[in-house]
Amino acid sequence: MTTEVSKIESIIKEKIDDETQKSIAQLKEQIESQTQQAIERINNVYASAINALRQLELTDATIFEFFQKTNGNIRVHEIEVDYPGFVGIELPSGQRINERSPIYLDKKVKYKIILMAIEVKEGTAAGK
Repeated sequence: MTTEVSKIESIIKEKIDDETQKSIAQLKEQIESQTQQAIERINNVYASAINALRQLELTDATIFEFFQKTNGNIRVHEIEVDYPGFVGIELPSGQRINERSPIYLDKKVKYKIILMAIEVKEGTAAGK
């Protein structure tokens, strides 16, 4: 009887070892896949940031300060205006930002529009 129990124990132990190895292999695959996805996301963010900085064509170091202050929330759009008018910003809520002194754009002129969003934290000079 001891031999039968030993065989059963051996079979169970072998199955457990197999399942453990399969689980470890699956976890390694998931980790590698998620790591690769994270690297691609990071590379895309930095590529976008570098592209935005190149489009600015600025050599002044202050642009890097803006980039840091915006945490990368800076975009450059090159557009040609067909009709004269003012620059406007519409937020996801539908709210529009109205400027007291709006930026006027002439027709048939090419512009670079730079959009930045800097988070205002309570207690900072900008937040008061």
